[in-house]
Amino acid sequence: MYAGFGAISFARQVFDEMLERDIVSWSSMMASYVHCNLPSDALLLFQYMKLANEKPSSITLVSLLGACTRILNIRLGRCIHSHIVTSGIELHVELETALLSMYAKCGHIGQAFRIFNSMDEKHLQTWTIMISGLADHGHGEAAVSLFSRMEEAGFRPDSFDANSLRSAMKVKGIKKFPGRSWVQSLGSSSEDSS
Repeated sequence: MYAGFGAISFARQVFDEMLERDIVSWSSMMASYVHCNLPSDALLLFQYMKLANEKPSSITLVSLLGACTRILNIRLGRCIHSHIVTSGIELHVELETALLSMYAKCGHIGQAFRIFNSMDEKHLQTWTIMISGLADHGHGEAAVSLFSRMEEAGFRPDSFDANSLRSAMKVKGIKKFPGRSWVQSLGSSSEDSS
């Protein structure tokens, strides 16, 4: 609660003064650190949680993957992914999205795509993460193709998606024609080059 208002040190003080901590309190404190852009503190707190013999929940793992994503720690992210698989933790859309984000932002696009394609449930954020990952790591044509698939699936892009697509187009050196969509512009550019 306090961390949501930017009082992370007060939230930590309350946490430290708790006589008994459960997985909810540990997970909430870690999520607060990640939310306040203090991923290293979240990871350190996880070490303390392990020393207290508390087992992470899937919600804890979402926060930890968020911390790995913020500091681009693919090695730890892979360890967490391995823990999820070997522990038989059931995947849900939030956990899958956290894995997708970690792999995409760390530049492991193949693994990100495997997760994306295996997801039963996709939402706008899922599509955005994958499109951005492709665009940010030099896969402009694939980003444009996925953007088109997103629209076909009935999702309407927000401004962040549009910026990701613009980035992908810029990487490919494609300019948007006035009055046409980025996807239409890509098609025209491809036709012009043949």
